[in-house]
Amino acid sequence: MANIFGRLLYRESGFIFRESKTVGFFEDSNTNGNLPLRRFLNRDPVRCIRGLTFQIKGGCENSEENDHQDRERSLLGVYNSGYDSNRKQESKNSKLLRVAIIGEANSGKSTLTNCLTGHKICAVTAVPHTTRKQTLGVCMMGDSQIVLLDTPGVVTRGEARRLKMSRQHVLAPRQALEEADLIAVISDVSDKQRSMIIHESILKTLERYVHLPSILILNKVDRIRPKMILLNIANALLQDRERDDFGNYKGTGGWGKFEQVFMISATSGDGVDDIKQYLSVKSKPNKWLYPSDTFTDQSFEEQMQEIFREKLLQLFEHEIPWQIRQVNVLCERRHGHWRIHHKLYCRKKSQRRCILEEIDRLKGLVTADLENLVGQPIDLTVDVSVSEKVGFQTPFHSY
Repeated sequence: MANIFGRLLYRESGFIFRESKTVGFFEDSNTNGNLPLRRFLNRDPVRCIRGLTFQIKGGCENSEENDHQDRERSLLGVYNSGYDSNRKQESKNSKLLRVAIIGEANSGKSTLTNCLTGHKICAVTAVPHTTRKQTLGVCMMGDSQIVLLDTPGVVTRGEARRLKMSRQHVLAPRQALEEADLIAVISDVSDKQRSMIIHESILKTLERYVHLPSILILNKVDRIRPKMILLNIANALLQDRERDDFGNYKGTGGWGKFEQVFMISATSGDGVDDIKQYLSVKSKPNKWLYPSDTFTDQSFEEQMQEIFREKLLQLFEHEIPWQIRQVNVLCERRHGHWRIHHKLYCRKKSQRRCILEEIDRLKGLVTADLENLVGQPIDLTVDVSVSEKVGFQTPFHSY
């Protein structure tokens, strides 16, 4: 039987969950939250800085002056592995764990990945199927490196055909499991229609990879009132879902082989520390796959495109955000700030007019996220053009 993480308070009416947060329990956890963190971004050497490395404010031992010198040297592209004496090196006790995060669309997989890594590496919106490909994040817990594989929402073949999804979108969860050491299934408990059921595609995947340990994460618990409902949901999802005579799943139920059950709110961060501690304990001695200052394998251009895509999905509806193609024209540092020129290509003139009506708001939202990413002011310009070839072959700029 899986352990249910949560703090229970006894009242006359019985046991209820504390609404402020959920707390797990461990006797030993090798965690160190005060380690200096660094960002290491690589991208193709096309009118950009090859290495972008800087310290995040807070929790760093260096003074502001040293941090400023660090930032200046890294932004100039002269960073080398021997320069930073405080950079955490791989030890003999290094451990590794690769975690595949799977679940239905809009269940909070990308939000959880961002929360675990402490960085915004995945686009997060209320639009289902925002994530279209596998995204990799890295979380350091002392000597343990946790590699997180965020995947698109699982769908059946019929749903994939109806929504015209790409082959990469459909196969991404299965490909992530091929590399994983542990499976994390995340469920949206606020969805009344699906809270008591685990998707049939997920169950078939768990049966196929039954040799891998798995955990269940109940997300968005902050939206549930009263909290006693969470116990009913957890109990239902820990029961094997029955099948009919034809092999089709029926009724409610889930998977009876989950090792642990976590109740969290990925948006507020409640209960996420319990997952970190558990993953640290489950990690096994092995060499790290990435340097300790890495939090994603995405290039700077890919992260910038994810930020643009997220804001487009938030501002526009229907087909506009899905049909836009992006081209980064310029990305360089100029005297204490960054100069970035980005180009958006639309299929129709009407789409271009819609974007131009909100262009100032789009630039403001993107600039705020980019400044948080690089730690310096951003001079951003956005050009919107029309091309009938968008969707077949993205045209390149003529600069």
